[in-house]
Amino acid sequence: MAALIIPIVALLAANHRSEQTKAQILSNNQQNIFSNYYKHIEEFEKYIETNIDQTEMLIEKKRSCHRRIYPKASKGDFSVDEELAAKVETNSNEIYEFIEYFHKGHRKMSHDTIVDIELNLREIERNLSMRWSPKNVNTVTLNNVTVRAQKNSLKHYFRNIKNRSHAILDVLEFDQYFEVPKSLRFIARGNYSEVPDVEIKENGSYPAFEFIKDYKG
Repeated sequence: MAALIIPIVALLAANHRSEQTKAQILSNNQQNIFSNYYKHIEEFEKYIETNIDQTEMLIEKKRSCHRRIYPKASKGDFSVDEELAAKVETNSNEIYEFIEYFHKGHRKMSHDTIVDIELNLREIERNLSMRWSPKNVNTVTLNNVTVRAQKNSLKHYFRNIKNRSHAILDVLEFDQYFEVPKSLRFIARGNYSEVPDVEIKENGSYPAFEFIKDYKG
C-alpha cells in the first residue's frame, strides 16, 4: 500500500507544478500585453507630436484618438479597428467622388458639393478625435454648415482639404501594415494647383478644374 502512495504523491506534486507553470505563463503573458499596450500608446503619442502639425489640426486627447483607432490594444490586438477603417473608406470615397464633380464639370457642381465634402471630412476627423482649428480664416455659411477658408477662396479651401486629409493619412499610417484607402491617398496627395481662386458663396456655382492625381497606387 505504501508503495502505491509514493507514485500518487509524486503525480499530485507534478500536477501542482504544472498548474503553477500555467499560472506563471498566463501572468507573464498578461504583463507583456500590459507593457506592450502602454508602450504602444507612448510611441503613438510621440509619433503624433513628431508627424502632425497641430497648429491647425488639433489632437488634444491623443489617448482618445489611440482608443478610437486601436480599441482592442489593451488585449494585445494592435490592428486598426475594422469598423473605423470602413467608415474612413466610405467618407473618403464620398469626398473623392465630390471632387470629381468639380474635375469633370458635373451638373451638381455647386455650393452643395462643398457642403458634402466638408461634412464627410468632419466625420472622419470626429471619428479619429481630431479637430481642424485654423487661424486667420474667413467663414461662409452654406446650408447651415460653416465653411472656413482664407478669403473664402475655393482655391484655399481645397488646399485646406489637402492638408486636413494629409493629417488623417499620417495618423492612420502609424500602423505600417494598415492599408489606407486609395481614395484618401488621392485626396491627400492630389495636385490642386488648377483650382480657380473664386469666392465661395451661398447659391454659388463654380467652374471645373483639373484635378491631378499625384499619387500613383
